[in-house]
Amino acid sequence: RLCELNVVEQVLNVGETTIVQDAWERGQPLRVHGWIYDLHDGLITDLEVHLENRVATNALRKRFLYKANQKKA
Repeated sequence: RLCELNVVEQVLNVGETTIVQDAWERGQPLRVHGWIYDLHDGLITDLEVHLENRVATNALRKRFLYKANQKKA
């Protein structure tokens, strides 16, 4: 579970870089995907975490903060 949370955080970090932000501002089609590789079986799992614009970045952050807070309760 910790690895998956790290992938989400890194997707958000990449989405907030100036390179990605500038590309979105120019209207370039750019998506950031969150995948995880399992060392035990060699499979890649798509965590269905992706960003394609600034709005998606904010929505993803809210979604995972909400999920994290729900699990604490």
